[in-house]
Amino acid sequence: MESYITAIKDERNNSMHGLPEITTQEFFNKAHKLRKLFHEALRTAKIKYQVSDAGFNDIINIMNDKLDEAMLEVLGEKDLLSFNIGTLRQDLIQESNKVMKQHFLNSLNIDPMSFLTDTKLNLHVEKVFTEITMTRGSTGVRRDLRYENIIKDTRSGLGSSQSQVLLVEGIAGSGKTTFIKLVIGEWLKENKDRIITGLDYYDLLLCIQCRERKIDSLHCLLNNEVPDVFLKFRNLVLHLIKNCKILFLIDGLDESNEDSEKLIDDILTQMKTVNGCTLLFTSRPEGFTSFKSNIPQEYQVSCLEIIGIPEASRASFVRRYHEEIKQQIGDTKNTEELVENVQQVLEREHFRLPLNMVFLTWIYIHDPCAITTTTTQTQLYHSTYQLCLQKLLNRLTCHTTTRNSDRQTLETNLKQPMGAIQKESLVALWRSRVTFDHEAETSIREACSEQNIPTKELFSAFLTLKANRTHLREIAQYSAPHKGLQEFYAAMHIVTHPRLQTSSASIRDILEETLGKINEKLGRIQYVLYHVAGMLPLQPNPVPHTITNELLDMLFDSGMNVREQWLNLVEDTRANTTVLQRIAHYFCASISERDMLEELEEKLERQEKKEQKRQEEKKKEREKKTRGKKWEANAGNENKNMEFQKEHINVDKNKEKEIEMENDFVKKDEKKKITKERYGNKDSNILPVLIRDSRLESLIALLPLLSRTCDVRVEFENDPGLHTENLLSAISSHTCISMTVMSHFKEPDPAVTTDHLMKQVLPR
Repeated sequence: MESYITAIKDERNNSMHGLPEITTQEFFNKAHKLRKLFHEALRTAKIKYQVSDAGFNDIINIMNDKLDEAMLEVLGEKDLLSFNIGTLRQDLIQESNKVMKQHFLNSLNIDPMSFLTDTKLNLHVEKVFTEITMTRGSTGVRRDLRYENIIKDTRSGLGSSQSQVLLVEGIAGSGKTTFIKLVIGEWLKENKDRIITGLDYYDLLLCIQCRERKIDSLHCLLNNEVPDVFLKFRNLVLHLIKNCKILFLIDGLDESNEDSEKLIDDILTQMKTVNGCTLLFTSRPEGFTSFKSNIPQEYQVSCLEIIGIPEASRASFVRRYHEEIKQQIGDTKNTEELVENVQQVLEREHFRLPLNMVFLTWIYIHDPCAITTTTTQTQLYHSTYQLCLQKLLNRLTCHTTTRNSDRQTLETNLKQPMGAIQKESLVALWRSRVTFDHEAETSIREACSEQNIPTKELFSAFLTLKANRTHLREIAQYSAPHKGLQEFYAAMHIVTHPRLQTSSASIRDILEETLGKINEKLGRIQYVLYHVAGMLPLQPNPVPHTITNELLDMLFDSGMNVREQWLNLVEDTRANTTVLQRIAHYFCASISERDMLEELEEKLERQEKKEQKRQEEKKKEREKKTRGKKWEANAGNENKNMEFQKEHINVDKNKEKEIEMENDFVKKDEKKKITKERYGNKDSNILPVLIRDSRLESLIALLPLLSRTCDVRVEFENDPGLHTENLLSAISSHTCISMTVMSHFKEPDPAVTTDHLMKQVLPR
């Protein structure tokens, strides 16, 4: 404390009795130095005299306001900015990057399975990252885009003054957060060493996790991320930031809370006219549904999708991931043997998702026999859950509090605490939270206390403790290791609920007992309901068809209207005929991912054209008014002026009608064109079904139950082989409107081509 007071006195004496004149830059630097001294002196006094955080913050704000007033009295805000703004801007960029790069170095490790190990895994993102497939849509076209080029390619078509929004969507476990970490890692490199191109365009990179709380504005974000820089530049920060080219990485829009929603709104508003600003959002598809309409029109919007890891790269991912695990936990299993044993399994569609391959690797490490060619996605989650449970039981048998209980007793005692975790997981999702609040944590602790289960052991087996940083402190809260696991825990609450076994069972009743009325918010728990559907066939006692039908109805009401989702469900439920009939009904009423992306791009393009026309009309209207004023000034005749106004009004009304008719014509023309492309030439309200290699078995089961008016399109990379006869039987009642078999062109020998398939299919 004494040293700070002395330093402040010395600064005062030097200022009062030093040189009679100083430059503006010297004044600015001295003011910053004095601010830091006051800040540190007050912080020391806070600790010594045990001042509350709130009281300390009030004093700091008063001190900062006084210094700001003194600086503005001497120079004024405009003077500060006009004085060599380039130097101030560069100073801010250098100091901010220095702080942020140090912070980013601590965020490049991925550890999705830390709850399964006794030690924290530090898997650097670059050591396990494998090529991912991304797509970018446009009207009538959907093309693959290399992940290395998305920053550069999406920026290349824009003017230097235009801001852009990149919407990168992907389903649960597709690698969205890992991709964000990869971009951060690339930012830390020299430009010559980067794989991701286009990063050199930006001056600053800022990263936002939407699940974090306590930060609700750009002002607050900068104060939190670069507090010393914020302290130095204070009221100039936002002005200087708006003179920088910034790349915002905003991860997990679907996990937003009240604070992060305000933060995003503020950033969109503040940065919409900033030259060269890019906001890259990641989210599950449902997170973008309502968000798109809130994006200011000043932004150029591009939509991308993370499909997952291509089949040819999946073995490489498993190999690299297992090699890293071996180095850190000492697993003795042979990596190449692992890769060889799971090679055939990796062909399944759900293994395009990195998280599913992570689960697969860990399950194989613990029990190689648990993985088969029919392992579903829900079984992966269930097996991972069982691994956590067995790990917890092993620890409890050695714990001083529970070691006298046998394993069966421990399993029984765990039901209540686990039920609390499952229930609170569902409640948190319903409230759009991915962390457990104090009330939820207390509920779980009380359940542990009643059953004499050590709380710390339970939490470490199924949850992770994550800290949200603020410029004052870190706030730690428990959450599931991944949102997908939280949704699985929530599904367990429904599946294990006692009411599900009664004759009058109803999933809606179970949900309303836990959550209250659920009429309009089913989209929040769509993935929970999906996991329930996958777990019902695994139950020891058969579930009534009424429950299954109710569940499928709720899934459709939740917004599950993409065909790929229903095909995933066919695989995950190993559906019987009754279930397949219900799925077939909703499958026909849904659209494909390709069509959904095309419709989104068409909508954005129409909005852009509409805005351009609106601006053109405004310009013409201003020109007419200008001409009218000139005419009025020269004429000086009230009658003629009235006649002009009437004529002007009539012209405007006629023009509005012409524009309206033109828009109607364009919309009708677009609709005809799209309908012809998607439905063929015949009248039909059902989109054709696309048959691909990865979906062959599911579609063979589903096609016989679809309407005969539903046409099919075939796109195969490989010869269907043993599935040929089943495929021919499945499509026998449908018209095949197109067929592409890549292997046909790769193998010119008639003996090994797919001529036999084409000859039988195309006439249909």
